[in-house]
Amino acid sequence: MNRSLSSHWFTPFRLLTLIALLLGGAISLYHLSEPSLWLDETYTWWFSTMSWDKLLEAIRLDGVNPPVYYLAVKLLTTPFELNEFTLRILSWLAHIVGLICAIAVGYKVGGRIGSLAGGWFWAFHPMTIWYARDARPYALAVMFAAALTLVFITLQRRDSFSAWIGAILIITLGLLTHYFFLVLAISLLVITITDLHHNPLFFRRWTLAALISFVPLALWLIWYFAQPQPSLGIGWLLPPKLIDIPITFWNLLSGFGGLNSWPAKLFGGFALLLLVTALIYDGNKRINRRIFILGIFLPIGVIWLISQRRPIYHDRYFIVLLPMVVILVSSGFESVWYEIKRRFTLRKRRFILGGLVLCAGAIGLFSGLQVHIDEKYTKENWRALTEFLKQDTAVRTSILLSEPEALLPLTYYGVDEIDPNFIEKTSSCDPDCWWILRQPYTATHAFSQAIRQPGRSWEPELPEGCSITDRWENHAGLFSWHVHCRVAEGDGN
Repeated sequence: MNRSLSSHWFTPFRLLTLIALLLGGAISLYHLSEPSLWLDETYTWWFSTMSWDKLLEAIRLDGVNPPVYYLAVKLLTTPFELNEFTLRILSWLAHIVGLICAIAVGYKVGGRIGSLAGGWFWAFHPMTIWYARDARPYALAVMFAAALTLVFITLQRRDSFSAWIGAILIITLGLLTHYFFLVLAISLLVITITDLHHNPLFFRRWTLAALISFVPLALWLIWYFAQPQPSLGIGWLLPPKLIDIPITFWNLLSGFGGLNSWPAKLFGGFALLLLVTALIYDGNKRINRRIFILGIFLPIGVIWLISQRRPIYHDRYFIVLLPMVVILVSSGFESVWYEIKRRFTLRKRRFILGGLVLCAGAIGLFSGLQVHIDEKYTKENWRALTEFLKQDTAVRTSILLSEPEALLPLTYYGVDEIDPNFIEKTSSCDPDCWWILRQPYTATHAFSQAIRQPGRSWEPELPEGCSITDRWENHAGLFSWHVHCRVAEGDGN
């Protein structure tokens, strides 16, 4: 239930929301092209270099993601030179649209104070900022998630033919952007089932819209699985532990990223306080509890159970549930403001509001900026690695890789014509070579996949007679060693 603020507060709230929008856009855009492309981003570059006919077949063979994101990047970058900026700008634009949708969702559930809370949460959340700066489909998927949540709330309150068409289009595009969008779509469907006796017509229409939207995804999957030996490329995932469920929830609140930090604690703690307020407040308690259970914990729990047999659980996939958190945070902030209005005079309310805004703004900036300065958000620096390798004139014919995929970023940054040899325990050099090892942190709750796991061993297993003479590394788990092996007697060398 909304309790809209008086018109006296309209201009300040509109200004504060605009500031959140501008700051969120600026933090995510700042030095967008500076970080090196990491391995997965070079897949986006590789697909973007292909002709349209070869692109669709390559997406089908890859299988990790449906086609919409790669097609959109190809369409957007065709007139321009491919580089870090042009490959990532689609994600940034999606982030801005998602932020606007989050502000609108907040307004729907909490009035002007809710829109400010929704904008604050989305603008400074490390997850949204990280993916706004990543040439991968997550920012686009979460944009569709925020848009779908907005349309869902709108249609619950007012029937509109154009909104129904929009819902079908958004679900279709979301499902064809990332497979986990299905988690959000089904969660919203379950929420409508629990409200069936109050609004059976809405349930029937939403179910029909969802079924229509599932058809293009079904056709894509039929075409995909019709090829010999299809693989979705998630064999590296491990079965999650029970502790991963609360860690995932904390990640959605704070952008935890696998290593704790004070910005994550402050941001997540403030969001958690608002969320708890939304769950215990009488006005919206039933609706908010339904969102909390059915929109957040039920889908996480179901994926956790499925992953005990076939692991598909990874925190970055659950980013599509972030709009559910926005609903609760916005509702909680609105509840806090309602109590402040009820208990204090106008003058005191202004003072309290100013303090809350300053406190939340400082926490938000502290949290958002850590994506730029905190070690745990470091990307694999293939650019620096290739500059290091190019110091050796014989590098093209003396590289051993830990995985074939490493050829992509090396090629992008100019180390081409590589003879593809790969590291094994028995690998030796004749007599010198460079070993390149990629060991990203693959813990279930590390959404960025780009931080170093504490206590993990990073030294290579060298064969007898070989030693490391030089090395290079970065905190994202990317390493290179110059290895020298003694030439056996009698070789004549």
